[in-house]
Amino acid sequence: MVNAQVFDIDVSAMESLKQALNATQAQYVGAYNRALTRTVSKLYRDSVMLMMTQAGVRKKSIARRRVRPFKKQRNAGREGRSLSGLQIRGAKIWYGLNPFRLHELKGKLSGMGDSRRKNKGAAQKTGKVTFLPAGKGLSPTTFDRAFIGKRYGYRSVWIRGDDGRIREARIPVAEGMEDAIDDHIFNNIGPVFWRYFEQDLNARVAGNVHFDLKTGRRR
Repeated sequence: MVNAQVFDIDVSAMESLKQALNATQAQYVGAYNRALTRTVSKLYRDSVMLMMTQAGVRKKSIARRRVRPFKKQRNAGREGRSLSGLQIRGAKIWYGLNPFRLHELKGKLSGMGDSRRKNKGAAQKTGKVTFLPAGKGLSPTTFDRAFIGKRYGYRSVWIRGDDGRIREARIPVAEGMEDAIDDHIFNNIGPVFWRYFEQDLNARVAGNVHFDLKTGRRR
């Protein structure tokens, strides 16, 4: 499952600030691009930390694979008259919300333990195993026909399927993560972007900073 948050920015408020500061078009677009870059970077970091706390992801490297920022250059004509004809950046943050393999998440296990078989050819005994997640956005999950054991180098819950094959248990995270993303990320996009944009445009005007719109070089 994939969730992608697209930024919705109030262009009219940006235009009003431009006029109030008597900023040039180059300063305006430069502040926009810089604010968007900073916003994406901050929300990406916040998203990684959110996934670790809400889903209880064991390693930051795993969470980073599930959160991806995207920035691209595009023609700004579709954004409204105030940015017409200029090249600006668009952005979004992608979230991979497919179920996690259980060993990737923090939590406690209870139930059918890792029994040592006397005969190597004997089938592993299975039963009910419950996973108590450390993540704030997850609920306890109980698996049938399962056992706790170490396979492929890590300890986890393993389930015997109807076909006799043993597979690692997986934990769904989409429902809990989507609510958290809306509350902590999506609702903050506007305020975060505006703070960066206002700071940057004020600094460019105060410092008389100008860039050539064609070359991107400072004049």
